[in-house]
Amino acid sequence: MKNLLESNIEKIKITHGLDKKDLDVFSNNLAISFKDYALFEELSNYKYNIKKMKRFWKVSLKTISEKAVFLTDSEEVNSLAIFLPYQKEGVSTWEYVKAGALCLPPTMGIKTTNRMTSFEKFALNIKNKHAKPGCWYLYTFVTMPEFRGKGLCSKIMQAMLGYLDEQNQDCYLETVSLVNVEIYKKHGFELVEEVAVPNTNLILYAMLRTPKQTKI
Repeated sequence: MKNLLESNIEKIKITHGLDKKDLDVFSNNLAISFKDYALFEELSNYKYNIKKMKRFWKVSLKTISEKAVFLTDSEEVNSLAIFLPYQKEGVSTWEYVKAGALCLPPTMGIKTTNRMTSFEKFALNIKNKHAKPGCWYLYTFVTMPEFRGKGLCSKIMQAMLGYLDEQNQDCYLETVSLVNVEIYKKHGFELVEEVAVPNTNLILYAMLRTPKQTKI
């Protein structure tokens, strides 16, 4: 997989499994990049805290470290995309506990932790309606604020989607941003469902991309 991805684009870093340095940098950049994202603003009851969210992301990344493919633009990780292969079930309780989830309620607060857990279950049900075996899942995609608008996201996206085209595999994602919907449409994703997120003012947009024919 790594060679195929690197053949699609130069200067891309692909990581399987996370060491301590990766975990720290990735969780920090995710926490910073999602500061103004409506989903996390709502789930944190508009009390977004970067240090607390960094702890949340460390736990989340530990649970998927061995399954996911992490793509970054450089060693500095100005842009980060995380893709997961198909899995019908979410992360098990034991996997969360092993990753350190017991620290989340004291850190994030019980209400915020419960909101996040409820959203994950809701989003998983929507995903399972559209993502079938062989489909990849765009778990998350961010660019650090000071590097936005420089085309970093597009380069990483093109690399992964080019690989999926070669493998004849679908890709699924969800977002709560209409702006993101339009961006993903440019990469071949189609809106397959939009649904209100329970107990919030948000709409979840589910999107699916089928593989494009590659030149022989």
